[in-house]
Amino acid sequence: MREVSLRPLTKEDSPMVTSFIQDQWGSNRVVSKGRMFDPSELEGFAAVADEKVVGLVTFRVERDECEVVTLN
Repeated sequence: MREVSLRPLTKEDSPMVTSFIQDQWGSNRVVSKGRMFDPSELEGFAAVADEKVVGLVTFRVERDECEVVTLN
């Protein structure tokens, strides 16, 4: 069984996030609650196994609410 670790996304991850979301969703944009988002511009975490990103979560915080925008 391989070990999976989580790490926060950084600005340097932007190209990886764009590619990952494009591969998973068929687009690099996501619409949620009538608003369009570029997941590469959101906060998030990457799940990494064997030095490869195997999962991704992005979210946004507005006022006192946190919304998960993508979960792969």
